Amino acid sequence: MFRPMGRRRVETEHCLLPALLALGWSGSRTASNVVLYSHAWIFLLTLFAFVCYFFGSRGFYHRQGRYLLYLGLGILADIFMAIAASLRILPVRVPGEAIPYGSVLFLIHMTTALAGMFGFLAVVLYVWIKGRHRDFPRCRRLTYRLLFPVWAVGATIAIFNFASRAFFQVNLYDFL
Repeated sequence: MFRPMGRRRVETEHCLLPALLALGWSGSRTASNVVLYSHAWIFLLTLFAFVCYFFGSRGFYHRQGRYLLYLGLGILADIFMAIAASLRILPVRVPGEAIPYGSVLFLIHMTTALAGMFGFLAVVLYVWIKGRHRDFPRCRRLTYRLLFPVWAVGATIAIFNFASRAFFQVNLYDFL
């Protein structure tokens, strides 16, 4: 099997490469390829959550359509990514790398993304309990003007880090 010089081979026991292979991915098992394809899945899930949160918070703010459906789908995608990343179902690091808890950028990403996710969850539960046909002027402004931008900052940091790792093999969390 041809392997370019300078790339290490990734063992299947240390990451979820079999799951990627089961999803139809094939090719050489180098560390950079694992990072590229695993981050592609994370990028797509983050993009899906972004679209759901955008249309959900915009629909809630303007009192349009199925905003609870969009917000619920965004919350489910976000919770799935959080659980999958913590259980290493979605590989987010090359095996052997530590979680960058010392990075300010990583802490900003985690804080804003989790605050947005739990904020959206609280809004959806509040609206479901009180009744979705009632008027929630403060809650509508909070969701559209605060929660979505806060969550988007955290998601954007993660997307830029994933793109830099996948295409340039540079971890942004190492710089800040």
